[in-house]
Amino acid sequence: MKNLFKFGTLGLVLLLSGCEAVSVPTSNTPAAQSYSNQHLLMQKGVDYRFSDYHNFDTSDVYQCQRSCNSDGQCQAYTWTVPGFQSALGKCWLKNFGDESRPQTQPCPECISGISSHYAQRMSRS
Repeated sequence: MKNLFKFGTLGLVLLLSGCEAVSVPTSNTPAAQSYSNQHLLMQKGVDYRFSDYHNFDTSDVYQCQRSCNSDGQCQAYTWTVPGFQSALGKCWLKNFGDESRPQTQPCPECISGISSHYAQRMSRS
């Protein structure tokens, strides 16, 4: 599955095969000033497979996202809804290495996203 990261005048756009594109304003654009960080690169119904290095129970997808964004090792996360893998919900932090992109698969019980620092790094490559 091929994944593309593009950087344009409006910011970063993440294109994942078979998934909806998510446009993310960067700090260099006017739109970034009002863009909600809580929705940064979040995809409903998508599981980023493999490359898990840490997981924890949480009922809050935004806590999962914040944990990933505050961890320099985390490139992406997948959160599963309560009752799917645990009673509360589960957060999976991921690191794909230097060259890899996330492998995706449909998962109605999942919300996945990439960290803001990984998105910025990918926009420069």
